[in-house]
Amino acid sequence: MSNITVGFSTSSDWISRAIRWITRSRVSHAWLCLEWYGMLFIIHATVGGVKVTPRSKWESGHNKIVGEFRPKADVTEGVKHALSFLDEEYDYVGILGYIFVVFWKRWFNKKIKNILARPNAMVCSEFLVHLADKGGIPEWRELDPERTTPKDLLEICEKEHSFERVL
Repeated sequence: MSNITVGFSTSSDWISRAIRWITRSRVSHAWLCLEWYGMLFIIHATVGGVKVTPRSKWESGHNKIVGEFRPKADVTEGVKHALSFLDEEYDYVGILGYIFVVFWKRWFNKKIKNILARPNAMVCSEFLVHLADKGGIPEWRELDPERTTPKDLLEICEKEHSFERVL
């Protein structure tokens, strides 16, 4: 797997605007891009679950790429682990808890656990944190997948030396 990138995007959809407002971020979505047989595919946790979409189709939609980064470390094992989550459900209930966690941190400057998160369902940033489960991205190893936002991941990519900016 030679062409693996981590990307961040937004759109004009209401849910995207809400996520950006809640997290005070310019991004609302995080995803993985892989090359298979000369084609690029976006793999992400989105409404409907963890999905694979041809990048050309994904880009022709309403998505606006804000940043894309190539991990310098070998993330092959982490990608294999992340791919094991294909077809898992989107965490609709957990996203409510996720919103509460973000507000709690903002109001009281304290981290709390997302008690609504379901173990077999996930949101986009939670999906990406699994890249670090088998090594790979050192700055992501200590992240709690249930409390990590796309903004958190983007900030790490922008300031750490483990990533090379692609876009």
